Formats: sequence, structure tokens, C-alpha cells
Amino acid sequence: NDSKSSLDLLYQSAIESFNKKEWEDALEKFQEVKEKYTLKDNNYPTLYYIRESQIRYTLEIEKKEINEIVFYVKHKFDAESFTGVLFLLENLSEKFKEWNDFYLAFIELIEYIKTDDSDMRENASELFLVKVKEFSKSFNQNLEAEFLPHSVWFIMANLFLLVQKYQLYYYARENALTSILALTRTPKVKVAQYQLTAMAENYSLNEYDRLKDVLLKKDTSYIRQHLQLMGATELYFGRKKSAIEFYEKLLTPLEQKFASYISNKSVAIVGPVNSGLNLGDEIDSYDIVLRFNYMGREKLSKNNFGKKTDISFYIEARLWGDRIESEKIVWMNELDWVIIDSPHSLNDISFMGVTTPIRKRYYAAHPFANPMFKGAASGIQRAILDLMRFNIKKIKVFNTNLFLENNYDKNYASRGKLGVEYFNFHWHDPLSNFVFLKRLQSFSIIEVDEVLDKILEMNKKEYIEALELQYGNTISEDKL
Repeated sequence: NDSKSSLDLLYQSAIESFNKKEWEDALEKFQEVKEKYTLKDNNYPTLYYIRESQIRYTLEIEKKEINEIVFYVKHKFDAESFTGVLFLLENLSEKFKEWNDFYLAFIELIEYIKTDDSDMRENASELFLVKVKEFSKSFNQNLEAEFLPHSVWFIMANLFLLVQKYQLYYYARENALTSILALTRTPKVKVAQYQLTAMAENYSLNEYDRLKDVLLKKDTSYIRQHLQLMGATELYFGRKKSAIEFYEKLLTPLEQKFASYISNKSVAIVGPVNSGLNLGDEIDSYDIVLRFNYMGREKLSKNNFGKKTDISFYIEARLWGDRIESEKIVWMNELDWVIIDSPHSLNDISFMGVTTPIRKRYYAAHPFANPMFKGAASGIQRAILDLMRFNIKKIKVFNTNLFLENNYDKNYASRGKLGVEYFNFHWHDPLSNFVFLKRLQSFSIIEVDEVLDKILEMNKKEYIEALELQYGNTISEDKL
């Protein structure tokens, strides 16, 4: 009890220093609090306070620009992600009246965010969702994009995704695109990766080629290894051959073996949606049929899904950990290749008894390998990114609708809980995944079935309007 009382006093003192803008003192006290409390004790949130104090103290002492200090990681979405934003909004609200309401609403939101150190993608409370929805009322789609860095617009976009405000998400994300494209000087590599992906999405071909050339001249071996997204971004400009050539020198011996297997083959990528199209025979006519989380042949409708399976991608959340299940091993041994999510080891005990070759897929979720402007590729898009590194004759995508209808097949082995809250749009950004497929189809790099074809005829705004129509009222207004 004495220890807890002492910690209470220290924490209160740290907050007082923070509120007085005594940044160095606040930083030291919050770091001491963090060292003393246990992980089980949630009464002393420090994540926001520590990082915000570091930023403010650095700005005071070193006279750096805030963009040199704050850098947003594509998928991160916790209290630390919101640090530095108030500093930017304070300056804007002093100069431009139209920013003031937005700034004041964000202050109220931050007061809640300070109290929670958890990942808000996974643990967003009902109260937090209500506060975000209140904040969304202050958003003005005419706010000048270039006044905030793309990282802040990403944060806003994620907030609006949380409460299914898809059109507001669209405007915030478009502002992120405008902001990063407005940069006139060649940025550091961490920011350059966002410029490359923004230019790819925006089809800014000349600017993209200039930036790519600058980066490759800096340090070719480093860039090729750690900015692998440059190979995949070639696909956005229809440069299939350039993408393959970029990755040739990076393929592991196991991937080279896979390259021989799949070279000049036609591939059907089959998703989990029962689209009602009787395309089973067409699917089975492809040289190779790829499915996800393959669990045997008997459940899915052969008319809609076909019956042939040669390759399966097993996604991290659907692998079975350290348990050996003989039935799943039998299923894997029916395949030509097993491709697993990258966090898993090829020597995992779960694969004991599997005689089918196993390789890790392309690590499309890593910022240095992800060609999407925001978020990570969804399952089908990840499969395409993996396969397009090889010399494939043809790819066609079946049975997916980019979430515009909630109709996974009831027998799909890995459907789990399905609803808009489980689509994880903060991680798998809906527009990035839409643009990727739309661009590849426009260059005939992939073919798609007629359901997806109609969706890809939309522009970005139309796709978002369709998402809003489908899911935009899932949080009831009476909770406000």
C-alpha cells in the first residue's frame, strides 16, 4: 500500500509537470513510473505522455522540425501514434480559423487517448468509439492537406475507419496522398517509401522514375534489400517484366525451385466468397489452383469453387501453433506447395510429417516491402504480390468482392467471425487493396470474374460510397 501510494504521488506529479509544459521533468517522472509499475496494473498509462514529452523536449532543445522527429508506421495505432499532432494543430489553429474547431475537438479526443496504452485496433472501447464519432463531426473535407504531414492524415483516416465513416476516411486518406505528393525535396528513405507508393497510386510516372533513380544511386544493395516495394510498385505502371527482373536476384534457393514449378503456368486464385457464379469448371481448367487455408476437398460447392487445389496459402491466424494434427498434415500432403505466413518457421513442429515443399510467402506486410500507400495487402492481394515475382503466364481472381457484400461461403473453413468489425480495415486498408487490383486489371496483369469486374469499374470515391452504403450505419446514433 505504501508503494502504491508513492507511485500515485509520482504519477500525479508527472501529470502536473506535463500540464505545465515542463517537458524534461515530465519525461523523467513518467519514465520512472513506467519502470516501477507492473504490467498487470493499468492505472498508470504512460505511452502517450512519454513520447509527447520526448517530442516537445527535443523541439525545444534541438530546434528540429517536427517531421524529423515524428514518423508514423503504416499499421501502428496506439496512443503513441497520436503524439506530436497537437503541436501541429496548435500552430495551425493560430493562423487559420477553419482549423480551430478541428483542433479543439482533437484535444477532447486526446484526453481520452492518454488514458489507454493498448492497441486501439484490437481494444477500442465503446466509449472511445463514441468519442471518435463526436470528433468526426468536426472534420471539414476542405481542410488544406499540405498543412499536415501524411502521417497525421493516416491517423485521422484510421479513426474514421473505426466508426465506419468511410467517406470521411476517404477525404482524410486523399489528404495524406496530396500531402506526401506535395513534398518538393527528396526525403529520407523512411519518407521516400511513402512517396514512391503515393506516386504509384497516383500514376505519377515521371516523378516516380526520378525518385526511384535517386534512391537506387544512393546504395543499390541496401535499397534493393530494404525497399523491395520498388519491385512491386512497377506493377502499378504495367511493368510486369521490370517487377520480375527486380526480384530475380533476391529469390532464395527455395523460391527459385518454386519459380521453376510455376513458370509459364496459368494460375487461378480462388477467394472465399460464394458469388453465385458457376465457375468451377473454369477454375479447374487452370494449370494451378491456389486457395487459402486449405482443409480438404469435400465442403465447398464444386460448381462455385471447383474441386482442384495445387497450392494453399496458410495465414498466420489460421495456423495451428505447436499442435500436431494428423488430418491437416494429410491435407497439406495433397498439395504441390504449402506457402505460409512469414512469422512462422519452416521448422515449426506443426509441419512435422509434411512432405510437401513449404516456403514463406513474400513479406508484403513489412513497410519496406509493401507497395500500398496505406495499410497492408489482404489475402488475395498478398498472393498476387507473391506470385508476380515469378514468370507466370496468366492469373485470374475468382470469388472475391472487396467486402461489398458479406457473403463468405458458410463452409469456408477459416471464415471465423465475420462482420465489418472483423475486416480489420485499419490494417488492410480498403482503398489501397481496391486500387491495387484495379490497376493490375487495367494493364491486363490479372483477370477477374464478372462480380469483381463490376466492382473494379468504379473509381475510388464510388467504391467508398458503396462501402458506406453497406456498413456506414453499424454504430447506432442513440449511443451518442
